[in-house]
Amino acid sequence: MDSERDRKFSIMMAQAQNGNQIIYEALLKEVAVVMSGYLRKRIYDHAFVEDVLQEILISLHKAKHTYKPESPFMPWLFAIAEFRLIDFLRKYTKIRNREVTGLEVEHSYDPAVDAKKEDLSEKMDAALSALTPKQKKVVELLKVQHFSVKEVASQLNMSESAVKVNAHRGYQSLRLKLGVEDDEN
Repeated sequence: MDSERDRKFSIMMAQAQNGNQIIYEALLKEVAVVMSGYLRKRIYDHAFVEDVLQEILISLHKAKHTYKPESPFMPWLFAIAEFRLIDFLRKYTKIRNREVTGLEVEHSYDPAVDAKKEDLSEKMDAALSALTPKQKKVVELLKVQHFSVKEVASQLNMSESAVKVNAHRGYQSLRLKLGVEDDEN
């Protein structure tokens, strides 16, 4: 079923790239159904599902020209979805971390702790942006999304050993950028 859907979506996207607007609209509707189910499993506050879905569809539209019809469609689509989902989770986490009740403010607010968290967040963003795109994607899928090496390999069309190598190099780069001692030495 999935390979049939992948072939169908691939053909539809190729037709959309050639200017068939009707097929493109049908593709977007079918992709929306697939992505909606995917997001509902990952976003617990269903009020945000529609927002993330719209971001995915916008990103798909913007990246439409980059799709290669000879390649599988679903991994390409899920790569876009993962990036949008990660963006949402980062933003949502930052918002949730800043939300506190009045009672918590009295007992927990410490400007020094906030400054350290903000500084660490900025350092982490800078360190992540220094990774190669492939390393960044592998690290995010493994550590943020908690996918297995096998799942990441399948999703990115890589061998498991290539995923492990990219992850290892990404971790090393992050340790270096963040000034964390490497326990392997």
